[in-house]
Amino acid sequence: MSTSRSNTKKRTLNQKFAFAFTLLLAILFTVLLVAVQIIAQVYTNKYVENDVVASHKDVQSEFTDVLNEINYGYTRIVQNERISELSQNVSYEEKKLDFERIISDSALSDDYLNVVLRIGNEVFSLSDDFDLPTESFAKTLENGGNGLFFGAESKDGTCVQIGRRLQNPLYAQEGYAVFYVSQKKLDSICLLATSSNGVTRVLDSDYKVIASSQNSGAGDTIFEKENYLIGQKDAYRKQINGKKCLVAITPVDNQYDMGLYVVSEVEVVEIQKNYIVLSIVLACIALVTFVFAIVVSIRLAKRTAEPINNLSKELGSVDFSNERTFFNIGKDGDEIYELERSYNEMLERLYGLMEENKQNMETQRKLEIDALQMQINPHFLYNTLDAIAWMSKIKKQPEIEKLVINLAKFFRLSLHKGAKYVKISEEAELVEHFLEIEKIRFPDTIRFVNEIPESIGNYTTIKLILQPIVENSIKHGFVEKDGIGTITLGASEEGDDVLITVSDDGCGFDVPDDFWSREINPQAQGGYGLRNVNERIRLEYGEGYGLSVESQKGVGTKVMVRIKKGI
Repeated sequence: MSTSRSNTKKRTLNQKFAFAFTLLLAILFTVLLVAVQIIAQVYTNKYVENDVVASHKDVQSEFTDVLNEINYGYTRIVQNERISELSQNVSYEEKKLDFERIISDSALSDDYLNVVLRIGNEVFSLSDDFDLPTESFAKTLENGGNGLFFGAESKDGTCVQIGRRLQNPLYAQEGYAVFYVSQKKLDSICLLATSSNGVTRVLDSDYKVIASSQNSGAGDTIFEKENYLIGQKDAYRKQINGKKCLVAITPVDNQYDMGLYVVSEVEVVEIQKNYIVLSIVLACIALVTFVFAIVVSIRLAKRTAEPINNLSKELGSVDFSNERTFFNIGKDGDEIYELERSYNEMLERLYGLMEENKQNMETQRKLEIDALQMQINPHFLYNTLDAIAWMSKIKKQPEIEKLVINLAKFFRLSLHKGAKYVKISEEAELVEHFLEIEKIRFPDTIRFVNEIPESIGNYTTIKLILQPIVENSIKHGFVEKDGIGTITLGASEEGDDVLITVSDDGCGFDVPDDFWSREINPQAQGGYGLRNVNERIRLEYGEGYGLSVESQKGVGTKVMVRIKKGI
């Protein structure tokens, strides 16, 4: 039987060592794996960021080509010899034919849907399907010098107006030329810098959308300017419409200086796809390494556990029912020697510990009394949950939220992470949340006043000593009272003690002489909770501490709680 037990211990010890070694190797490799993934993610994020910024150069180049073509077309128009005929005293139809020849000679591509030319007071349009430039845009062109300017987008979103003041030394009359550029052409340029889950736009300095890879929104103004830090940062991360995005901003740098910016948004989820494959590879490597670590750990565990198994056999041979037995101390200096020496010292102390066992029995009794606080009648919880169900069915609005919040805070304070002691102020706060729930159950019946000084509130006490008293006041003191009942908390210092008072102006009762000594009855006046609290305080602080009750019918009840000062 002894040999069987020894073999079982040996197997258990080997398993523990194997588990410990495996866990250590797993932790080390996990840390390494996480570090590699973080480095890979940072590198990938930086690579994508640089790639997006670099793609903006393609957008800038294409956009500049569009503006160059407009400028070249403008030059060919003003330098055409027929343009002077448009100011001659001939019919408008003849001038219109000359205008069409001029535009044909300018060799503009199909991306330019219409051209409008104004010379003097006459306006010529290549197509009647498009609106003429607005008066405000016309004035901008006439007063704008030699630069290019953006006008209004067409109502159907098919084109954008880009114009320039008309100047030619061969004739004295002023005017302007407006080119209607296909919106699809401009939007397609933005696609050069856009991934599947991203969007690229060209904005002016007033956050007006000139072009977009989404083929929509041209002409709109972006009002969420805090998302796009134009002129402040080149690339950054920002929460936009509930999604974390990489935002890259690059000015369109060309000779036209129109104040344009290329702005790209790429969802971080899209960026993360770039290193998913790497994560899978690393996970496979981790799995293989982990299996290898288990095999190595088992072999290493057997070698490490062997000396301890031998010691375990010696321990199993000791018979404690007879006289004390000591080990023959082995070689000085190794770990087994230290274990054997410690075991001999333990035998010397064994009889002394038996005496201490009597004291432990008393301690156990105190712990059993402590457990009484777990027997608090759950009717409060049931009533509260019932109130929640009732309110969710009838009212369905803010009261439910208030009820649930106070219930959650009540549980948090009452449990207090398993701690035995809490601050008096926290105990008072727990009472406040309890009463907030009771006020919902019994509206316009309870008023609470907390008069505990802040200096006393910082002292500590065992938890859950005030709430049962307050619950007792509501249950027995206000049940037959008309109107609003008031519960008041107070506290004072008396030497090394703290005296906490819980007063109510309920119906009151005659305190019997055997109030604390008679058999506990949960249905009796005074309540099971008061005796529970009194017994816990007496066991914690000793005789002379606990509860005392003063009550008078028709006036109210005062419960005094005496505890030691605790910091």
